[in-house]
Amino acid sequence: MSDSAEDSEKGVLIVAKARLPPLVPPQPAPANPQPPQDAILTPLNALISAPAQRAYVSSILLLTTSLVLAGIAITAYTLFYYAYVPQIGFERTVHLQFGDAAHPYGTASLGAQLASAQKYDVSVLLHLPRSPGNAVLGNFMVDLQLLAPPPTTGVAGMLSAATSDEKEKEPLAQSRRPAILTYYSPVVEHILKTTELPWYVLGLRHEDEMLRVSMLEGVEFAKGWRNVPASLRLEVRTQEEGTRMQIYGCKVVFRARFQGLR
Repeated sequence: MSDSAEDSEKGVLIVAKARLPPLVPPQPAPANPQPPQDAILTPLNALISAPAQRAYVSSILLLTTSLVLAGIAITAYTLFYYAYVPQIGFERTVHLQFGDAAHPYGTASLGAQLASAQKYDVSVLLHLPRSPGNAVLGNFMVDLQLLAPPPTTGVAGMLSAATSDEKEKEPLAQSRRPAILTYYSPVVEHILKTTELPWYVLGLRHEDEMLRVSMLEGVEFAKGWRNVPASLRLEVRTQEEGTRMQIYGCKVVFRARFQGLR
């Protein structure tokens, strides 16, 4: 009897346990869903927050300061460059005068282009037609004088440097160099003209020559405005008196020769 009673009690317990529902953990209450408007404004709130505004102000101040400093540096460098570094080169056109003297000559003002304690290479460019008259002349001389400034200073002195009598001025540098047109034999001349005839007919080529005559190499002037030329005088001399060259135009070219530190 005792064994059967125990068995029946175990069966009742097993059946009771089987009928009990499983324990389910309590589910949290669902959160209130975020409105669509708040979802859109959330990134904007981060962009306009106080830390973001401080970062914007700092960036603007840094950029403005950098631009101002860069502008000051560029302006200072430009002023320093034009004040202490001479120009690499410049040229002056000389208008030759015919009939006033035995040989054609011309003058030009240099202004304040030349710098003291700076070496220059000076050359003359002559634009000459290859005419029979120029070919017959053969060698001719080019005379260049760099003249001292007048006693007066300022703008009036610079303007009078090219208009007053050059004979009263002291030449600070002078050079005379020979020149001649490039020689072509008649056979070569005819061959060149025949092969290049279409260019001459179309006006793309002319019977002229640009002759460069080196006048001064490494010329240097002492410090002081009285030692720096303010004008120049150029004269073209032929071997025979009264014989005139045919010249289209001429220029005097100055090229600075940089070396060392200024």
